[in-house]
Amino acid sequence: MKKVTVVIVSAFVLAIGAGTLMGVGLTRLNPPPSGHHDPFFELHLTPTQREQMKDIWSNVSRFGTQAPTDAVRSLQKERDEAIAALIPPEHKADYEKALKDFADKRDELNEERKKKVQEARDRMKQILDPEQLKKFEEILAHRGDRPDRGGRGPHPR
Repeated sequence: MKKVTVVIVSAFVLAIGAGTLMGVGLTRLNPPPSGHHDPFFELHLTPTQREQMKDIWSNVSRFGTQAPTDAVRSLQKERDEAIAALIPPEHKADYEKALKDFADKRDELNEERKKKVQEARDRMKQILDPEQLKKFEEILAHRGDRPDRGGRGPHPR
């Protein structure tokens, strides 16, 4: 019984090890470019497929930036109003203060994030050659130069 268990465990470990080595080997044969953030890079899309992907996802990303934000704000407002209705009048001031404290702290965090994104952009501009800097400025212009957009910086394409 012990021998069978050892054989099964060994076979399992060998299979996992072989799969890991194969994955590492394939990654080394075809590594993504340094700093590349294209989620579809590993699919090795043809130029036609890449354009089709842009078309497919462009509508999603446009919708994803505004409509859900408005919908979430509306839901948050409904939630806040429902909670406020549960609070006795003598505790309304404490509730309002808690909401204001939260909003102030959230705003402070957002400002800190915006500052860090702007600092990262400024540092990027210092290391880019003139052609790259021009492209970077185009990316920022296309995105509306909003330092509050995700905090991850531009995604090279």
